[in-house]
Amino acid sequence: MKQPKKLFIICACAVLLIGVLLGACVARAYNTTRICGGVRAGGVSLSGLTKEEAADKLRENLGEITFDSPISIVLGDVEKSILPSDFLAAYDYDKTAEKALLYAHEGSMAKRIGQAFRSLILRKDVGMEISVDE
Repeated sequence: MKQPKKLFIICACAVLLIGVLLGACVARAYNTTRICGGVRAGGVSLSGLTKEEAADKLRENLGEITFDSPISIVLGDVEKSILPSDFLAAYDYDKTAEKALLYAHEGSMAKRIGQAFRSLILRKDVGMEISVDE
């Protein structure tokens, strides 16, 4: 009789843990004013921040980064290299913060909960947005 009782306790604990994780993910998906936990951009954690706080944190941690590596553009037989600084490419911290905020806050509730769960377990880097002035 002891073996089935142990199995029942293990199963009950597993169900409880899954319920707690699911509840946390639902709460994260419903909180649309703060960035979901586990979300990063440019290697900087933005978990739990508002859009404005996230943009400030990115500015503070990454500063004004210039792009010094040339970009090669090939059109047919012609290859041209240009520097991103020639067309004023820069990180757009506000757009990046908006992108981070929208992760797990767009789409169906099932999609939002799934994204919240993935970011909780695996972490999610939304990537940096870049703006270009001509």
